[in-house]
Amino acid sequence: MKKNIILLILFVLIIVALSLLVNQKETYKGIDLPANYTLENYSVTEVLDISCKIHSDCETPMDYAIRSNCPYTTLCLNKSCTVVCPSQKI
Repeated sequence: MKKNIILLILFVLIIVALSLLVNQKETYKGIDLPANYTLENYSVTEVLDISCKIHSDCETPMDYAIRSNCPYTTLCLNKSCTVVCPSQKI
């Protein structure tokens, strides 16, 4: 009986750990881009000195937001807010 309880607890811990790993990967959903642009590919413009855990922790600096050569956005990459230029869909 005691062995079954230990196995059940171990099973639950494994399931919880796996769900945390799956949920750790944040997608780009919720990031608005103009038509014909995608974040499947992008070029890094600047790595900011701001730490983050998820994309919503980052804000695009105004000097990038007002530029017209690219719809710049800021992503959380490697725990740092990073300004990127999304690629155009072909």
